[in-house]
Amino acid sequence: MTRDTLGIHGYRPSVAGSAGTVTIQHGTTYNVWTTAGTVSLATDPRDAALSITPVSMRYVRFSIACTSQFQIGKFLVGSMTDLGVAHAPGALASPYRFRNEQPLVGGGIVIEDLGDTGRDMSIPLPQANETRRAILEALVNQTGSFAYID
Repeated sequence: MTRDTLGIHGYRPSVAGSAGTVTIQHGTTYNVWTTAGTVSLATDPRDAALSITPVSMRYVRFSIACTSQFQIGKFLVGSMTDLGVAHAPGALASPYRFRNEQPLVGGGIVIEDLGDTGRDMSIPLPQANETRRAILEALVNQTGSFAYID
């Protein structure tokens, strides 16, 4: 597979403010590794990613160093889709949550958040040509989720 984006989502250290680093490597065999780079989890303690030159890989290795115990939500191994715009005036990003709401007998509600907060995004692109529209329609019609890297 040829990929150009590698990263992690949802880094959660057990001790607030604990810094960590992730060294990301890839290879076509299980015993020969090429280092794609290292990202620091001190500047953005939740998500980190690398954009690399597209390369064919079969294996990806994430080496994580942290000063405390931690959890990782997801690993990202994918391909970048460039939308071709630096800024879209009028863009909206509304947060939404996956959560379980249970009403209580006395009228109260117990709310349990499940996972990370998502975003419902609306990006107007009035200058988009037909090629750009085709790329956007392919993104809209894909199954699963995607990471928006600004």
